[in-house]
Amino acid sequence: MAKMFAHLLYNDAIDWRVLECIDIRQEMTTSSSRIFLKILFQELSENMGMEKLNKKLQDPELQEYFTGLFPKDHPKNIRFAINFFTLIGLGGITVAMRNYLEELQTQQQQQQL
Repeated sequence: MAKMFAHLLYNDAIDWRVLECIDIRQEMTTSSSRIFLKILFQELSENMGMEKLNKKLQDPELQEYFTGLFPKDHPKNIRFAINFFTLIGLGGITVAMRNYLEELQTQQQQQQL
């Protein structure tokens, strides 16, 4: 099923806005849903290439639909998403999240001073 959705996405047969329903926080996923996401994103990466996939995921017009994939609400959720994508071999799409987490930690340290 994940391969079919990946095929539809990378051929633009369905809108990328369908990813809006994904919430990748630890408490919102199960092992089955994480396996589905793993297959989906690995297929997208294999068929589109990391550069094109990353460009699509960084598209400013689509950012509001990817908030569940790339959470920015809490450091724990950000780390979980980073670790998930890194563990499935797609750490390259987490660069923006890593930078955001680093900025967030720097701000928190400055506030503590």
